[in-house]
Amino acid sequence: MIVIYIILFIASLLFYILYRGVFSFYLFGFMLILPIALNIILSYCRKRVKVSFIDSSSTSGKKEKIPVTIKVESNAVIPIANCIITVSYSNRMINKTERFTVNTPVFQKNAQYLTLNITSEHYGMIDLKITSVKIVDILRLFKRRISLKGSLSESTVLIAPDFFQLSNDIADYGDMGLESESFSKIKKGDDPSEIFDIHEYHDGDKISRIHWKLSAKQDKTMVKDFSLPITNSITIAVNLSMISDANEDSMTMFDSLIETVSSISMYLTENECPHKVIWFAKEKSDNEISSISDTESCREMINKLLSAPPAGKNNEVLNILNAEHYGKARSGHMIYCTDDYEESVYNKLMDTGAALRYTVLSIQKDPESLTTSYEYGSFTVIPVIAGSIAECIGDLCL
Repeated sequence: MIVIYIILFIASLLFYILYRGVFSFYLFGFMLILPIALNIILSYCRKRVKVSFIDSSSTSGKKEKIPVTIKVESNAVIPIANCIITVSYSNRMINKTERFTVNTPVFQKNAQYLTLNITSEHYGMIDLKITSVKIVDILRLFKRRISLKGSLSESTVLIAPDFFQLSNDIADYGDMGLESESFSKIKKGDDPSEIFDIHEYHDGDKISRIHWKLSAKQDKTMVKDFSLPITNSITIAVNLSMISDANEDSMTMFDSLIETVSSISMYLTENECPHKVIWFAKEKSDNEISSISDTESCREMINKLLSAPPAGKNNEVLNILNAEHYGKARSGHMIYCTDDYEESVYNKLMDTGAALRYTVLSIQKDPESLTTSYEYGSFTVIPVIAGSIAECIGDLCL
């Protein structure tokens, strides 16, 4: 358009020189003043246009269309021919950023909503950012950048994993002597330190559990039910170092890893079995520990896990998980989820002294690379294939 304007300007100049008359003068004057007027109009409009995301966060599934809505609001009395919006997005697990550009006219005194669809082939936290907004005049001679200060220019989309239906047996680790500060909300037990419920006396109730003070006040015999202690008897350790390369194969195995961890954790939660999930947090150079006791804390753990940056090959969770740090937090069963089993894993796990029983869930890319499962005393290795997670771990007693 600049070339066309230059040609028209030269033509109007020649027309003004070669032909006498008011029209040639006005035409040349118009072509001379036009860019100045367009520049002034853009300067006026740039302060009256605001571009932002509608939502700061949302959740979607893998390979689903993710609607992203951008609001373009103008308080100017003059329409804008074109607004160029550049948006970048990236999965935190992959060191790769992609960009796309949206072109739209902006009408005066109006708010427009642009809905765009993106998809993700893998689980993780998707970061979206409006990197630049420019308005262009009708002849495309000038561009003016719109300030994003005070606008919601960043948004996140959580690509949440699918949960597989499990029916595994869950072992009772209550006789291990593990300390607990949490109690069941639906089952009563024999711990006198916490009262589960108080009810009127029935045949068969123990005399020692009569609440004498309350019985005297209500003029009827009331009996206390004690609580059932719940121990964090299962620990799930997650190896995030598999995605340090961030290629397609490692991301495919990472998806299987997340599906395995989230399905086991949610299954334990649904069966009221508090547990812990541990992974290496690169940002603090130490292990992150999430205690799971309900659905809310389980989903919060999944969000943190998907938001964690790649750990790096030398920052595996087992390098920090040791008896010195975690000896007091002894578990009945430690489940270690990793991409590949090596002989060194056996020694590292046994050296932690963190549990009485260990299970390694070795994530495999395809059936051809499947290694055989084996059991050595309290140590078990089970290969897990993508798409067949429930079948692979179906016989595992948690």
